[in-house]
Amino acid sequence: MKRRLILLVLLSPLLMADTCSGDDNPCIKPFPEVGAVVTAAEAAGDPCAGQPDVHILAWFTQGGVKYPLRCGQRDFPKTSKQGTRKVVTYSGGFGYLHIRDDAAADGTIGHGDPMNDKAFAAAMQQTLDKGTVAPQGGGNWRYTVRYTALTESCTGRWGFRVVLAKAPPFGADGHPLGIVTAFYLSRQPQLYP
Repeated sequence: MKRRLILLVLLSPLLMADTCSGDDNPCIKPFPEVGAVVTAAEAAGDPCAGQPDVHILAWFTQGGVKYPLRCGQRDFPKTSKQGTRKVVTYSGGFGYLHIRDDAAADGTIGHGDPMNDKAFAAAMQQTLDKGTVAPQGGGNWRYTVRYTALTESCTGRWGFRVVLAKAPPFGADGHPLGIVTAFYLSRQPQLYP
């Protein structure tokens, strides 16, 4: 019995390496797409060039309701004072331009490009479908998927999060703002779920 245990302990790094290689490697398997959840978009160049921030690029569903991914806007800098030094933070971004262009916050691995990266768009939809939900405030809800231990060890990603603004209506089209942000998490976020 002891020999088997010692052998298992000695071989465990090899077994783990083998688990993270080949066709079953979760690092190379994209998230399963959930139907045709994202509208087709030919994003040659910048799909938001010349478009207003309310322009809708794609639709994602949550609970059977369609929510837009709008062009949105990038973060803007805010300067505050902490003692004698100035601190610059960024806020106010939302939608595609925010998700695609803005730097990752602490604890996140980063945003992505849901119009040009099918795996990222599928992760967004999977998170809206299966994520743990919690109120964010102001009509916003956060959806979080925690990855399995195997996926986390192979990818270095703790999970994925989407923030969705369900209300109030935004712009003249009568739809809510929709997708505020989406990103991979490197560790459990401070607010979880």
